[in-house]
Amino acid sequence: MSNFISRLLHLHSSDQAPGNIDHGYVSEHTRFIDQFLANHPDVIADQHDGRLIYWEKKLDLAAQEKAEKDSVPDDGYGFYSSAWRATKH
Repeated sequence: MSNFISRLLHLHSSDQAPGNIDHGYVSEHTRFIDQFLANHPDVIADQHDGRLIYWEKKLDLAAQEKAEKDSVPDDGYGFYSSAWRATKH
């Protein structure tokens, strides 16, 4: 932590010019995930299967059109305005 603070206070004395990004840096977390995926290739296949289940669904356009026709128009208020009109306040 003190090394970080000293670099903040003395930017002009660091090895790297201010504003330059070290593109060669790889975090510990990224190295762990890369190593884990290299050792467990089945995880990538499971991710692909899960993506197919939840995201890449085939649409039934006829059922979607029927659902749109069967829907009740919204009154814009959304708190059962018909119930409010039926009771005396």
